[in-house]
Amino acid sequence: IFNQSKIRKFLQRRGPDQYQTIDFIYNGFQFHLESSVLHLRGQQQHSSRQPYCSDNNDNSSCLQWNGQIFRLIDDNNHRYKTIDDSLSDTEELFRLLTKTEIENDNGNIVLETLSSIHGPWSMTFWNPAIEQLWIARDSIGRHKFLIITSVAQLFDNDLNQNHSILWDTLEFEEIPSDRIFCFNINANHSLKQIWQNVGEFFWPKTLAGFNVDVDGQYISRMPIISMLNMAIPSNSIDESLKTSNMFNDEGFVIDMKICNDFLRVLSDSIQTRCKNHQNLCKDCIISGENDCKHSTLAILYSGGLDSAVLARIADQFVEPEHRPIDLLNVSFDSKAADRQTGIDAWNELCQQCPKRQWNFVQIDIDRNELETYREKHIHDLIDPNWTVMDDSIGSAIWFATRGKGILLSNDQDDNSVEYKSPARVVLLGMGSDEQLGGYSRHRQAFQKGNWTSLLNEIRVDIERISSRNLGRDDRITADHSIEARFPYLDEIVINFLNTLPIWQKCNLYLERGHGEKWLLRKVAQNL
Repeated sequence: IFNQSKIRKFLQRRGPDQYQTIDFIYNGFQFHLESSVLHLRGQQQHSSRQPYCSDNNDNSSCLQWNGQIFRLIDDNNHRYKTIDDSLSDTEELFRLLTKTEIENDNGNIVLETLSSIHGPWSMTFWNPAIEQLWIARDSIGRHKFLIITSVAQLFDNDLNQNHSILWDTLEFEEIPSDRIFCFNINANHSLKQIWQNVGEFFWPKTLAGFNVDVDGQYISRMPIISMLNMAIPSNSIDESLKTSNMFNDEGFVIDMKICNDFLRVLSDSIQTRCKNHQNLCKDCIISGENDCKHSTLAILYSGGLDSAVLARIADQFVEPEHRPIDLLNVSFDSKAADRQTGIDAWNELCQQCPKRQWNFVQIDIDRNELETYREKHIHDLIDPNWTVMDDSIGSAIWFATRGKGILLSNDQDDNSVEYKSPARVVLLGMGSDEQLGGYSRHRQAFQKGNWTSLLNEIRVDIERISSRNLGRDDRITADHSIEARFPYLDEIVINFLNTLPIWQKCNLYLERGHGEKWLLRKVAQNL
């Protein structure tokens, strides 16, 4: 219906390892599926081509999978199992989804399977056995999925295959991550009727663990099961919080067991994201070199608390221990605070973990380069997020994850070497502020109100994580053929933090820079 060359350009940048299109007709409806693959899981020589289909005919089930299965919930008691590193999670997911062809359960297996996944994902799944097209993304919203919302152009105009719609007239939005969609492709219905009668299956809880109250069908379970602890401190605890000190044991002290438990679940999350890829850089993938000694992991690195903790813990899990890790630090002003903070944190990291080669990638972007790329490329990636903040943050992430800058390394004397990161996975620190009281508005709510006001603000922030900017950040990062991974937004991390009382996570009686994300600061001190 519209010129696909622009979409194809973006798709091919995101997935350089495989590209395929499939066209077929079912019940008079034409399907066009187009997929690219960034091959991270399974054996190097065996990349699962997508769309992944059962057979080469019009009655094949077809899966388009953009995601990672880090764990599967094995039963209602939330025991977990993992997929062997040598296996493709695409193929394993397809095997689970196509049980519907045997059991003919009208899609229940699809819901059961998708609700068992821990990890970021978006997908489409066509199952001709039950004439259903399923589309969805994970309940935390970590992966992108845009859909055309200007559907009037598709239904109300007299269009056929010989007509086209101008790209600039199309309107897109992220599909909501609070539900899973099912289209019943019935030969007796028009495309407009199919669209209007889409089945919607809602996740039963918000990310803060509160029950959802909507008029619709619910999925029987979800990965987030813990309710946000809304308790407020007793008068005695509140008084001790007022006299606390960040650097000694005066006043209230966070329970060491809580610090250790948080370190454990966060470390597990980081380990999961440092593993589950082939440990091959972009260059060695192209050359076919199996003994890669280059950086395969990067970290978006301001030198602030979130990224510093990610780097310090990641050092334990990236093998071998001398393999470089790239720290990507972007600045639109070489005198910006993040630059010096980043260098200071990098120097400390080099002292703490001297066996590791830490590549501090100093990425300086001048106004001309910013305006050029913003206008001709970044704007399309940010769409449909069009605020000034989206533009600013989106541009920063795009230039940072491009990884092109000047290399500062703890094992070299020349600090003027041009460098481009070959990493295929990048860790980002999104999600810690929302959960640990890190935003200025949290302090404002606390100062203007009380602990309850703070909790209400944090609840709102946690519940809208899935609808805010993660799709944007994932889309921008993927443009460089690199996968964004968010350790603070692991399902087990969210469940753990939801259970903690607020005063074990932040203490806003302390001054700015000390009381926000208090628990994470204590973990950093212990490290």
